[in-house]
Amino acid sequence: MSDDILKLDNVSFGYGDNRILNGFSMKLGKGEFLGITGRSGKGKTSLLGLCAGLLKPDSGEVLRNYARASFVFQNYRLLPWKTVSENIVFPLKGRVPDDESFEKAEKYMRMFEIGDACDLRPSQISGGMAQRTALARALINEPDIIFMDEPFSALDSVLREKAANLVRSYCEENGCSLMLISHFSSDIGMCGSVISV
Repeated sequence: MSDDILKLDNVSFGYGDNRILNGFSMKLGKGEFLGITGRSGKGKTSLLGLCAGLLKPDSGEVLRNYARASFVFQNYRLLPWKTVSENIVFPLKGRVPDDESFEKAEKYMRMFEIGDACDLRPSQISGGMAQRTALARALINEPDIIFMDEPFSALDSVLREKAANLVRSYCEENGCSLMLISHFSSDIGMCGSVISV
């Protein structure tokens, strides 16, 4: 069996006449970190969506060899009617008993320093707290791969470094692969390889 957790073979994709990818191929191994760079509007988020199965290619093949994935969206995608802690445990619904889920959530809220906001809703917290909530939600899911779109952009330099270190440590300890879009060289620097689209 291949060690590749993800493979794109001759993939093309576009929106109408706007071609984003044309015959694009790549692969990602288990535990590897891949950074994606490029100018705005050149298809970075579309590539991430294709890899995660959120978009379908016009042609070519996307092979996914993983059981569970997490996605950290640029706009966080928190459920507005749920509290911070309820958002974090959401991926565990139906898989893990509620009491165990919230116990796990406490661990990740401590890690990302958002414990004081556990009973607040997304509209009541800052962009930085919302971003850290999305990161905690991604890790609690215990994924084989994490897809991240500008995951630290709302954080100041100190919190950015802390959050990036937490994600990197989690992935290294658990053999989790990572695909990361960022305009920040410090974020891309944590990746073993980089592609530009």
